[in-house]
Amino acid sequence: MSPQLIIALVISGASLLTGFGSAWRIQSWRMDAKEKEHVEQELADERQAAETRSEMQRISARAIRNGVDREVALRASAAGASLALVGLSGAVDTTLRDASTSLGACTDRATALGGLLLDSERDYIETSAKAGRHASDVKTCHDAVWGK
Repeated sequence: MSPQLIIALVISGASLLTGFGSAWRIQSWRMDAKEKEHVEQELADERQAAETRSEMQRISARAIRNGVDREVALRASAAGASLALVGLSGAVDTTLRDASTSLGACTDRATALGGLLLDSERDYIETSAKAGRHASDVKTCHDAVWGK
């Protein structure tokens, strides 16, 4: 074998090894870049999921607060209606007692009770409307959460 052939083979082999090493390194860089993209996408997905969970918790907390406020208002309204009913019951008893004494007292009491009855009717209608709105709110919340 001639020395020139050996030198050419050594140079070719060195070039081949250098090319292979460079290609290997470039492929490694490409793989690293792909892995980095993948990790960055996973991180972005996790951030989005965390933001979504946080927003859902805020919405849930707001809905609970609003529900508690509605419940307090409905309980107060129901308590007022109950007190009005107790008052009407006492007024009926008084009217029956007064009716036995005179016709004028009976007429006066009947007029006063008529006014109280109208007030009570208005309160009951208002409470019923609030209960209807509450039921609608519950359905709205349910539909918003479950998508129906």
